[in-house]
Amino acid sequence: AAVFVAAALRLEHATAGGARNPVQVEQAAALAERAVVLARRPRLPYLVTLAGIGQEHPDPRPGHVAERALARHFADSPVAVRIRARLLARKAPEQALALLDTADGDQALPGAWQLRGIALEALGRLDEALDADRRAIDEQPESARAWTNLGVVLRKQKRWAESEQALARATALAPDDVFAWNALGLTRRSAGDRAGAEQAFARALELRPDYSSPAYNLGNMLMAGGETERAVAAFERAVAADPADVRAVSNLGDALLRIGRREEALLEFARAAELAPGDLIPQHNLARTALDLGLPALALPAARRAAELDAKAHHGSWVLADALLAQPDVDAAAALDAARLAD
Repeated sequence: AAVFVAAALRLEHATAGGARNPVQVEQAAALAERAVVLARRPRLPYLVTLAGIGQEHPDPRPGHVAERALARHFADSPVAVRIRARLLARKAPEQALALLDTADGDQALPGAWQLRGIALEALGRLDEALDADRRAIDEQPESARAWTNLGVVLRKQKRWAESEQALARATALAPDDVFAWNALGLTRRSAGDRAGAEQAFARALELRPDYSSPAYNLGNMLMAGGETERAVAAFERAVAADPADVRAVSNLGDALLRIGRREEALLEFARAAELAPGDLIPQHNLARTALDLGLPALALPAARRAAELDAKAHHGSWVLADALLAQPDVDAAAALDAARLAD
């Protein structure tokens, strides 16, 4: 029981204000899994806590374990059904919708419309998601998260003014909800209100300095506007908050490269390539930057990986041809093959 309480408290701290502290999430996951293992029989509170960690953890395993255990041991529990639907809403939206459909009507499950809206949004069925979100607000008019979900869907429909109104309502209901402030920043950025967007992102970071998303979003906006030095600082903040966020690491490398800090950019590209070995862009950027810095031995493995990942386009084969030609002992036949593929 003590281990469970420690896990619940760590999760509460890790997700305060709607943000996510990756280090504390990892600590909460270890504690919750230990509590589940030590329990003599399945305990619903333990699994609910593990499920909450699964929603925040980048590794799908905690959420998967919790969902399977809830289905096996507490199939008839409305709490378990709601938790399972929440776990599945973004990662397996079709399953979440099916689970909600098997419940005794959406209204019998508190918060079901909100979960349905999340799942429909994840499937790109935005009109249906909008209807579900409006029903969720009818059901819980003081729910900041319901208003935030509505604002996100309206932004995806490019209805900027309506989106901002919904998100303004969310921030009024929950002034410390960093998720709502971050969403408001994205809407303002999409609407072309750069000053308003920066203000919203800054508010989110003021509330939760270790929340990576607003720093990442601010960095993207600054880089698109040509403020690359400030973008570097924003991306550095995002990476410090979540070192495993490959998008932030990769974009930091790109921003550093644009201002001529190539050696530092190379290190970030190498880190991104290690974090996401199956993503083309980090591999390509690592290979290209290593070649530019006169490091052909470092460039070649990344170029080979880029070519494997880019079978239907030319960028991977192009950088591989360049990497092969830059080696001290040139494999001319392989370089010619890669060049022909690029051509």
